[in-house]
Amino acid sequence: MATNNAINVSAAGLVKYDGAGTFTGVTVTQYNTLVGAASNGISSIAPSATSGVPLVSGGSSSNPAYGTAVVAGGGTGATSFSTDGVVISNTTSTGVLAALSLSSGQLVIGGTGAPAAATLTAGTGVSITNGNNSITLSASGGGLTWTVVTGTSQAAAGNSGYIANNAGTVTVTLPSTSAVGTVVAVTGMNNATGWQLAQNAGNQIFFGTSSTTSGTGGYLASTNIYDTVYVLCVTANANWVVTGSVGNITVH
Repeated sequence: MATNNAINVSAAGLVKYDGAGTFTGVTVTQYNTLVGAASNGISSIAPSATSGVPLVSGGSSSNPAYGTAVVAGGGTGATSFSTDGVVISNTTSTGVLAALSLSSGQLVIGGTGAPAAATLTAGTGVSITNGNNSITLSASGGGLTWTVVTGTSQAAAGNSGYIANNAGTVTVTLPSTSAVGTVVAVTGMNNATGWQLAQNAGNQIFFGTSSTTSGTGGYLASTNIYDTVYVLCVTANANWVVTGSVGNITVH
């Protein structure tokens, strides 16, 4: 009875047996990965020259290979991203991930399609200052900006007040365009003949149950030096309502 067996194989490495009495040597290369081959064989797969690259499945009928892991396998599907970008998904569930670059003050904002890099939009009474890694929101308004009028006429700006300071009548004309919520105020100071709050075409001012003539012919007027009125736009570019007054205001 033999105590040792001998296999006459001259190749270095592993030995493959074909099940029919034949042994074959299989060369093994250092650092390679061994996978099953046809006819119960063995294949040797060389790694990527780039460190950290994973072995990725080639499916049920192909050898795996070192490469980029796809999203379906828990990877990104990408080999590089933009510097300092934000990674977002693609338009499909298995699409390659992408890096969205951001500039100062930008955020990733969603939409009906892909998200986009964009800055915030300031609304009424808010100002926005974008800086490096910063967004500063500031509340503006909260009161009227007052101007002393030393001439005889003044085109009013929204959310502004005017102090009539001329020996003659000072005419302040409502803004030609005005959003709902816009406020204009007029008062007097050392003004013997007072002030008028005039209208543009299409304007009308409502004071309680009274109202001015519609259009450029209508106005409010003071009776005494320190008479004051506040009007609020309630219909864009058209109707105004008196929300506060001091003195005897004439409605014409």
